[in-house]
Amino acid sequence: MIDLLSVVHLPNKSTVPKPNNDGLFTLNTCQRTLIIGVKSNSLKEWSPYETLYGKEAYSFLLEAICGLKSKLQGENEITSQFKKAFREYLNNPKKNVFLISVLEKLFKDAKEIKTIYLSKIGQQSYSAIAKKILLQNSESKNVLIVGSGAISLDLVKLLSKKFNLSITARNEQKSKEISEAFDIPLIKWGGYEDYQNSENIINTIGSKDILFNSNFFKKWHSANTTYSSSKLFIDLGHPSVIDTELSTKEGVYRLSDIFQRGTLLSQEKTLKIQRAKKEIDNIVERRFYSFSFNYPFGWEELHFA
Repeated sequence: MIDLLSVVHLPNKSTVPKPNNDGLFTLNTCQRTLIIGVKSNSLKEWSPYETLYGKEAYSFLLEAICGLKSKLQGENEITSQFKKAFREYLNNPKKNVFLISVLEKLFKDAKEIKTIYLSKIGQQSYSAIAKKILLQNSESKNVLIVGSGAISLDLVKLLSKKFNLSITARNEQKSKEISEAFDIPLIKWGGYEDYQNSENIINTIGSKDILFNSNFFKKWHSANTTYSSSKLFIDLGHPSVIDTELSTKEGVYRLSDIFQRGTLLSQEKTLKIQRAKKEIDNIVERRFYSFSFNYPFGWEELHFA
């Protein structure tokens, strides 16, 4: 039944029309939007964009979940985004049983690929590149992490041995749990005076609202601290919540800067990715035939459940 799968791939910053079909699965990331459905679904509103079907669609999704379609090839954040969107989709009263089954198998196949072929290229993740920027450019070991999601947790685990961390987030319960679990100070949300005294800040929150405006950066950049000359603000959020003309020259790094740092992979990493893609081709073939013979639903049952 994989031949029934359809995926519309919209590039970043595309205008996404409101879907007529509530049973479609939608994933929005900082690099693309994916609309996943069944061939019988009406996808006319996305006709100008790249549309994939069947095995080609499954292969594309598997590469995407494994981070092989990302600018930072092999990064892990995309998996967390897929899983979060999947949990939300399960609460959709018009969820499609076929898509649920496909996504569950995609997660299983992605785990196998990442475990066998991509386990040692994690240094290409946003969190790891942020760590490298800190080590290379900041004299201070004090880092404020803004946010309490998956990327924040990755940062805490990755930085806790070499840096003095603190955390702040809108979700007080989650930030408190992280604070207590890793024994790091919890800064009250919205305490911008405290934020301004932080020599290194890593934001993980993505929102349409601006959380750090030009006035904040002016005060933060000019605040007199022990290591004022090497302050860093690393923005990993999408959409970006910062509004400033400051650039990497003044210690402000955006996602585009993170992408640029991750574009050059070593020959060893490139070989690992090539092997992973070859195995993805094999998995897609196996899934195609297993779905064809084992999927328990008929055509009418594929629409909505």
